[in-house]
Amino acid sequence: MKQRPVIRCPQCYAINRPEAARCFRCGRPLAGSPIGTADTPAWLWHEKADLLERLRRAGAEWPPWVLWARRVLAAAVDQLLVAGVFGLIMLAAVFLTDFPVASGWRRLSFRVQTGLIFLLLHFLYTFVFQVFLSATPGYWMMGLALVPAVGPHLWLSPGRVAARWLGLWVLTALGGLGLWWSLLDRRHWFLHDRLAGTRPISQAEYQLRWDLLLKE
Repeated sequence: MKQRPVIRCPQCYAINRPEAARCFRCGRPLAGSPIGTADTPAWLWHEKADLLERLRRAGAEWPPWVLWARRVLAAAVDQLLVAGVFGLIMLAAVFLTDFPVASGWRRLSFRVQTGLIFLLLHFLYTFVFQVFLSATPGYWMMGLALVPAVGPHLWLSPGRVAARWLGLWVLTALGGLGLWWSLLDRRHWFLHDRLAGTRPISQAEYQLRWDLLLKE
């Protein structure tokens, strides 16, 4: 059977690829470690089996209600960040332009315009972070990531992110229906996630899924 050079970690004894700089299991630097040989199928299955076991444990790390609480906190952080940027934009508009004080219909029109600006800013914030990084800053702080509910891939398509964002605000306008749904849902998922086909996972599980995907 074909032999392939490998490096065995001196700390946890995991079998690593010969070009690896750190152990995939414990993260220990492998510089200076001796290179041996192993059957190609054996060391590949060893890595995958270990990743699958760690993935199983990571998926069960947080109970559903803990994940729900972290999501609520993440949403609050994101709203505060968007509101802060929006406030800076409005302050700049007041101090750097001749900003008249509106009244009557003009005041109503101004409120509509500022509301639309806030929604546009929130959409851009959500779209950029979720499409390119699978997590907003609030999600990072809470150790979360967002992935498709089904399928092996981890990235979110632009259409899915846009549909999720639209569902979030429509359900919010309907009296926070998505939040009430999450309290009754078996996994405490929000309704806009159910509709858009997304689900939250921990950052640890997200990284393990990427590691497993790269070994395919």
